[in-house]
Parts: sequence; C-alpha cells; structure tokens
Amino acid sequence: THLYAVDLQNGGVRWRLRTGGPIYSSAAFCDGVLYAGSWDTQVYAVSAESGAALGTFTTGGPVVSSPALDGGTLFVGSGDASLYALTVPCRSSSPSSPPSGRRSGARAEGS
Repeated sequence: THLYAVDLQNGGVRWRLRTGGPIYSSAAFCDGVLYAGSWDTQVYAVSAESGAALGTFTTGGPVVSSPALDGGTLFVGSGDASLYALTVPCRSSSPSSPPSGRRSGARAEGS
C-alpha cells in the first residue's frame, strides 16, 4: 500500500511512500506537507516535494476520514471513535499552491 504523487502533465509517478495499510481518503496540504490517514492507524506527514516521511502519529483505530486543517490544527477522525486535534507547523491551509509552482497531484492506492 502506498501514497503516490503523480505528475499531472504526463501522468508519471513523481514519488511513492509505502504505508502499513490502505488509504481511502484524500490528504490535506499545507506549507509543502501532505497529511494522510491510513487503515494502519497512522497519520502520515509527508514532504509533498520529495515524498519523504516527516513523521507519524498513531491513533487508536483505522483512519478512514480525510484530515481537515484549520490554521495550525489538523483534525483527524479515527475508527476508535475519537477526533484528534494535532498541532502542525502550518501558516496557511491553501491546497491550491503545489510545491515549486509545478502542477502535481497525490493519490492513494490500497493494494
């Protein structure tokens, strides 16, 4: 199971990050970092430019909902019936500003 970044110009894979479980929701983006939850109970912080894992947070259950950003707070719902509010280094939550001004996209694959 992986999180992928896809070049929207040519459809090629820019990078991929292996996760411990499928990702069924969209990622949140802020200041060059993607935040994605997985069925492996982890919330991943990933460099949108390189795909490098910047950190993880473990919840008590699968993360099937899309994370939501409000300034420096990332809200994540988990299968353990909890809503987590995580402090993240985020100055803006504009998903319309991809890194380096290039058009790119991220997708998750559950296989």
